[in-house]
Amino acid sequence: MSNKFESLSTDPGPSKRGLEDLDTLEGEEIYNETDAFMKEDICTVKPDSEGASTPGEEDDLFLFARGEVHSCRILLKGLEEFKNGSGLTTSVAKSTVFFCQVPQRVKRAILAIMPFDEGKLPVKYLGVPLISTNLVASNCKILIEKVDRRIDDWKNKSLSFAGRLQLIVSVISSMYVYWASVLVLPSSTVKELEQKMKGFLWQKNSNERAKSKVAWSDVCLPKTEGGLGIRKISDVNRSLISYHLWSIIIHRKSLWVDWIYDHKLKGRSIWDVTPKAKMTWSWRKILQIRELIRPHIRQKIGNGRDTFAWSDNWCNQSPLNRFITPRDIYNAGFSLHAKVADLVSNMNWKWPVAWYDLFPVLIHVHVPVISTNRKDVTIWHDMHGEERTFSTMMVWDTIRQRKQLINWYNVVWFTHCIPRHAFHAWLVCQNKLNTQDRMKKWNMNMSCCPLCMRNIDSHEHLFFECAFANQVWKAIRVFTDMVQVDGKWEDIVQFFISRGEWKSISSIVDRLVLGAAAYYVWQERNARLFENDKRTPTQISNVILKTVRMRLLSIRMKDSITTRRIMAKWDILKTKEANRMDDKG
Repeated sequence: MSNKFESLSTDPGPSKRGLEDLDTLEGEEIYNETDAFMKEDICTVKPDSEGASTPGEEDDLFLFARGEVHSCRILLKGLEEFKNGSGLTTSVAKSTVFFCQVPQRVKRAILAIMPFDEGKLPVKYLGVPLISTNLVASNCKILIEKVDRRIDDWKNKSLSFAGRLQLIVSVISSMYVYWASVLVLPSSTVKELEQKMKGFLWQKNSNERAKSKVAWSDVCLPKTEGGLGIRKISDVNRSLISYHLWSIIIHRKSLWVDWIYDHKLKGRSIWDVTPKAKMTWSWRKILQIRELIRPHIRQKIGNGRDTFAWSDNWCNQSPLNRFITPRDIYNAGFSLHAKVADLVSNMNWKWPVAWYDLFPVLIHVHVPVISTNRKDVTIWHDMHGEERTFSTMMVWDTIRQRKQLINWYNVVWFTHCIPRHAFHAWLVCQNKLNTQDRMKKWNMNMSCCPLCMRNIDSHEHLFFECAFANQVWKAIRVFTDMVQVDGKWEDIVQFFISRGEWKSISSIVDRLVLGAAAYYVWQERNARLFENDKRTPTQISNVILKTVRMRLLSIRMKDSITTRRIMAKWDILKTKEANRMDDKG
């Protein structure tokens, strides 16, 4: 039975069996021990005192009883005595009773005397199933359904690519974080979640097969490397689980870490534990990610008492057990679990002189300065070898797929960009729009550019070599500092890169104009191709200028000569002054 109390102050007394032994207890043994527990009155209420153990601060308890009415009455009696002694009552709404191989007749009789609802296994804690076996896809079904429901809520809304991207990054990606921080998600679940994210991004539907414009592996890159900043779930999962491994390595103060040291490591280094089939699934998964972070963990020697000499990384040649075998260590009279301090005496190594001939690399291992009043410190090195504060973000950045930085990042993505225009500009830079030159590869009959009615449209043609698009470009560039820049996408991007003034107001205006121009030219192309709707270059230019002007009205600008010149050119100063007067009125 699972019980919930608001708070608790109990001393259950010393346990007669370890937690490992509890896993092997048969059901009958648990029932017998529970009855003995109740009859011996081991659980007594004691007042708080300094240094007293108060496990009841963790107010979730599992109580066991036989599948008999009499045994359950004893359990209820114990809860009543606890209530009388502490003044705390069981939360009926949050408590649940579970049955295992209990006849229906007995179950009904027990439920008749117990005020709790019957629960179903596996038990969920904070929404995550508590299981001792492998986590399988069926256990994660609740997570998949939760994501599905959220996407269904958005399916009928008119969302742009940029809007869907924002929802994926800020909402959907946060839905699996807690699961990924406590459990290693099955690969099938990871694949299904990413398939739903992909389907929502490109098709607005999590259940449809996504016709991706860009490969998912590229989408999951940071924006500085040409992606959209979505993180691969498998990378996030491993980086979050690495926190538990880091807690073990630094011996963080927690009950779980202490239990790991007492029952799992038993004096060994975490690096010396070999994964075995009989180990619990979660423990094996933690051990499997060790090699991901091991090259980035370094021990800084203080007193040398907390650093394993053979397996920890404490010098440039570590770990030493790569070339010194356990037999050599035993023959030299050392322990496999020896610490660095055990090998140093009077600023000299204790190992045999013959080792320098057997292992020449030891010549370069310098004797550390042992400081008895300073503890060893575990530090994290990033991929460049710099000391950093450990974080799961740092681990993710280390293990993720990497590509070269792109030079057009600041052209597309900047603080004051219009998101849907930036997303479209990203597709243009990726050369991933469904233009006619790309669709010809799929044996589709294409005519000519719907804007100029001459050449087949392509990225180079539409932005802005097309006669129609070039008219639009020439009409709007007079409002920017790009009057001398020809209407060719590569030349325009190169202009921004060579100028490099990313934070100036003039650069912001120019990039807003470029993004809006590319967006509305593509919009006009699609309208003519699929809706038979046409606008003139002047009409499109006016839409672009109006859109950019509205965006500039929402930007706070520092007062300067350049700012006033731009505000005058875009007729913003009068509008802001009029709005200010209206606010005062």
